[in-house]
This record gives sequence, structure tokens and C-alpha cells, in this order.
Amino acid sequence: MSFSNLFYSSTKKNSVICYGLFLICLSSYSQHVVPFSQFYQNETLLNPALSGQVGTDVGLNFRSQWSSANSPFRTIAANAGIKTLQNFEKTRHLGVGAYVLNDKLGAGQIKSNVLGGAISGHIKLGLSNTLSLGLMGNFRMNTVDISKFTTDNQYQNGTFDPGASIGENFALTRQSYLNYTGGLSWNYVPKTAFSMQNSDFSFNAGLSVTYTPNKSVFIAGSSPKYWRWQGHGNFHFALNSGNSFEPSVLYIKDGPFNQVVVGASVKSYFKAGSKYTELVHGATISYGAFYRFKDALFAQFLIKMSNYQIGLSYDFTISRYIVASKVRGGPEISLRYFF
Repeated sequence: MSFSNLFYSSTKKNSVICYGLFLICLSSYSQHVVPFSQFYQNETLLNPALSGQVGTDVGLNFRSQWSSANSPFRTIAANAGIKTLQNFEKTRHLGVGAYVLNDKLGAGQIKSNVLGGAISGHIKLGLSNTLSLGLMGNFRMNTVDISKFTTDNQYQNGTFDPGASIGENFALTRQSYLNYTGGLSWNYVPKTAFSMQNSDFSFNAGLSVTYTPNKSVFIAGSSPKYWRWQGHGNFHFALNSGNSFEPSVLYIKDGPFNQVVVGASVKSYFKAGSKYTELVHGATISYGAFYRFKDALFAQFLIKMSNYQIGLSYDFTISRYIVASKVRGGPEISLRYFF
């Protein structure tokens, strides 16, 4: 396909070509992988086993990618996790999670709307370890509005004619389907710590797998089906009584597509929460840096006050699209409320 003016006029043709080619690739991958930089701030979307693992919370994520484009890529998602049906000994409980997501890509108005629901089971193995298993179903609808595309076929003798045919043949403009995800998670908190923030060392690690057709609004029928594997880990090392070091990692393999994110934050505690009951939430500030391999560097800042948390991050593009993006990746905001 020859999208030579997806975002800009013909005077910026070199940038447009980069964006156009990337849009075609991303329209396929984005059906499975949503590139939230703050990936641990939407736990149900990350892994259904994390739904309601620690407590009950609701959250909102917003991301605008490549602000240098006339029509940036925008993603918004809302999620909730509920901890319920805990037994008297507090050794096992159920979790329920849900999320909704809207993803809009560029001037071509390629959109994805997703609704997902999850259920999880959590059981303590001894006093320090918790094993969690989760299942999630997702309904996705992808659409493309071809009237919003412009291509070089609409340029005649250097003049743009909006009424001219784009000269491209789309097999589909709407597509919907179901997929399913299974996940497991291992949470380690020393028996004397009661929570991650009170421990010298603790961690959470998990793995999820999704089997889904790799459908595209550009291609009729189904293209090859892939297993998507997604592994993640978050680690807590106490530096002293008021600070901790928390590295994180995310790995995604979706057919031929691979993504790796590594980084770390420093967390500072300036108001202590309850040590044993966790009924009183403390206050913390976290700041860190992360690297998405061959794509972007991003800085992240989170502040938590009592039951409220806000996270801010910004991506700096360092991939081969750096010329078109002018280094600017995009901002992301996360909001969470803990019950």
C-alpha cells in the first residue's frame, strides 16, 4: 500500500512515509499488544491472575503517542479489580477484574474497542508465598474509516484533490472477535513483613498466554494464528527505612513480534501506612527510567497519597522513526483509587 500522506501534506512526504509504513505494521500488532508504558498500573490487562490479588482498586490510563503527528495515536483504558470471598484464615480468596479500552490510530481512524472480564483464584503457600491463577475473556471490535485516509493517488500534478479515489482496496472496514487469556502469578512477601512496602525483599512475577486469530481490517478472512506470551516481574529491595529500589521487566512475544521493557524506580516513603492490617494507606513518591528495546526511553513518576495514586510518564522515541517523530514519543497518565 502507498500511504504517502496519512498525516501530513506532501511537503512532509519523508516523514509521512515513515508513519504510513509503521501504521500498517501497528494496525496488526495493536490488536494484541497495547503499549502502555506504565504496564503495572492496569493489572487486569497485564495478567488476569493479578485481578484482585492484593486488594480492590479502580484505575484509568490515558496515552497519546507521537505528538508530532497531526493525528497522534491515542489509547484510553479503565479497569477494576475486586478482592472477594476471602476465607476466615485469610489463606485464599477470589478476585474479579474488568477493563474497557479504546485505541485510535492516526488520521485513518483505525479504532479498536475492547471489553474484557477476568476471574482469579489466590491461595497462600505457606506464610510468604501466594500463587494466583486467572482466566479472562475479551471481545474486540476493529474498524477503519477509509474516508479519513489520503494517499498519493489523490495528488494530480502536485495538487491535492480530496474528491479523487485513494486508489486502495480495503477488504474489510469492520471486524469483531473473541479471544481468551490464561495467566498465573507468584507473589512473595516475607512472613514478617505483611506487605511489600514493609519487607527488605519481595517480588511479583507472572506469565499469561492468549490464543487469538491475528486478524486485520486490511485483509479478508483470518491470517495465521499465534500464541501471545507475556511475562512480567516487579521486585522490591529496601535501601533503608524510607527508600526502596524497585526494578521491573516486561517481555511480550506475539507471533513474529517481540517486545522487552526493563527499568527501575526509586520509591520514597514520607508517610507510613498500617503495618499489619493495611487499612491505612501510606504516602509514597516513585521516580524511575525504563527502556523499551529498539523503540523508546521513558521516564516515570508516581505519587500515592492515602487511597489515591497518580502516575505520569513520557516516552522519547529512539527507534528508526526518530526522524518522523522528532524524538517525541508521548505522555501517559494513570489514575488509581485503592479501597
